[in-house]
Amino acid sequence: MKISQHIFKQLLKGALSNHQVYSSMYVHENPPRLIFNDCLFAEDIHLNEEIVYPYQLDFFGCRFEKNLRIEYGTFPEISFSGTEFSSGSFTISNGHYAGINFHSGCKVENYFSIHSAEIEKLYISNSTFTNSVSLFDGKYKKVEISGSVSMAHLFFRKGIYELVRINGGKMEGLYFSEGEFKEVLVYGLVEIATVHISSGILRQIYLDAVNLRQLTVKLYEKVKPLQIGHLELSQM
Repeated sequence: MKISQHIFKQLLKGALSNHQVYSSMYVHENPPRLIFNDCLFAEDIHLNEEIVYPYQLDFFGCRFEKNLRIEYGTFPEISFSGTEFSSGSFTISNGHYAGINFHSGCKVENYFSIHSAEIEKLYISNSTFTNSVSLFDGKYKKVEISGSVSMAHLFFRKGIYELVRINGGKMEGLYFSEGEFKEVLVYGLVEIATVHISSGILRQIYLDAVNLRQLTVKLYEKVKPLQIGHLELSQM
């Protein structure tokens, strides 16, 4: 099924819950869900209304051919399973999100970034990100990466992060700068070429570095100084 931006916005607001074609996409549970199965989004999707969206969004086997931009608003969980972002970028900025999930073979060919948002949980497992993943500013209660995950680079810059847990995946670079990180755990079947730490506050960081080729700590005068409360390295 092909979904336009206009139809997508109407669906998210519940305006098509009694529609002959689209009513089956609504699942009346607690919380209520809106399910997209094998849908094609062939045009830019841009959500920029500061409203409370009532539905948890589940995308199964969908394909986004253009940009997906989500700005403002309050969202329940947004989950992508086996979904492909073939050429456009996926950006989230501002707003509050109960959860953002990628799992079961998602493929993101372009950039994925989050900027100045409040995220209860970002969960990534068994998915591929051809380009970089960037988390810039905002508040994050939990960021978890596990299973067979592949990405070029993962950037944490500015923002407040209560828990970052990486226990699976492969990436060229993992970057920490300018943010406040209460707990960072990197362990398990993780392959990282280089971990870069340049600035910010890392209260507790644990690196099980069996598959870590290089750890770089580099200070820059023009940004906030680096503070590390507790650093533990294992299997160096």
